[in-house]
Amino acid sequence: MQDSTITLYIYNRYADLYVSDMMLAEGNAVHKWTPAPNEIYTEEVKIDHRGIEVSNAASSQRTVITNTEFSGYYNEEKIFTLNKDETQTKKTTVDGELTVGKTKFVPMPTASEGLNIVILD
Repeated sequence: MQDSTITLYIYNRYADLYVSDMMLAEGNAVHKWTPAPNEIYTEEVKIDHRGIEVSNAASSQRTVITNTEFSGYYNEEKIFTLNKDETQTKKTTVDGELTVGKTKFVPMPTASEGLNIVILD
């Protein structure tokens, strides 16, 4: 009877080392790693059984969609998230009109002219 335990040792002396998605294959032929049919891994897009993550290292932005989260991050700070029936944001910019319930906020052509507040029927 053969032992069914596999022991793997990985060492690195000079820098942090992260190991993920190990692949074991039967037989004595070496195979190149490939993602599973429902997985996509690129430098800035990851799609797998955990969800979708799209990032942009140049702008420090990241969007995460999983079965427990739909959020946007900037510098690892959560900027927006969908929480049940509510969207929570750090800041919101509206370019034009804004309707909240039965109230509409309409900016005048210039900031010095102010804002019209309209009550809707």
